[in-house]
Amino acid sequence: MPDHFVLPSDPCAGDDACDRRAFLRRGAAVVAGLAALGLTADDALALPVSHVTGLASHSGETASYPIPAKDGVLMDDKRDVILARHKGIVTAFLLVCPHKGTNPLDWSAAKNEFICPKHKSRFQPSGMRIEGKADRAMDRYAVSRQGNMVVVALDRIFEQDKDAAGWAAAQLAV
Repeated sequence: MPDHFVLPSDPCAGDDACDRRAFLRRGAAVVAGLAALGLTADDALALPVSHVTGLASHSGETASYPIPAKDGVLMDDKRDVILARHKGIVTAFLLVCPHKGTNPLDWSAAKNEFICPKHKSRFQPSGMRIEGKADRAMDRYAVSRQGNMVVVALDRIFEQDKDAAGWAAAQLAV
């Protein structure tokens, strides 16, 4: 694979008229391009961060994601969800830093931690605070399992300092 290969994070970036069919066509083109470059399915799963969009329920209060096959991080920018798998545990986090609640977090695969680029708060893959201006762990969504899917309750967020038991329970062993 060439050194300069870049995978677009959003096949519909900059396109206001990206409907489901256009998204699927563009996604198929990306997959075909990866196959043409010799990137196998195992290589694709090894990418440290992926951007996804979960399937919304009819009520709009949940989103479903396939259970990640390997450790890694999936980011759903549209629903403000980070889905992380680490050491057999899947957790869904609120995408924004708990310090101010406005800055989206980034994932550093090299350091194996979440980072707030604005105020430099750092968090473990479990969401626990390492250091920085944030004074608590990352916020977690309530999660459940339905078959091979993780269902994230978008209306149930747990803050570690306000509901330690709920925060601790908001994860799945896989």
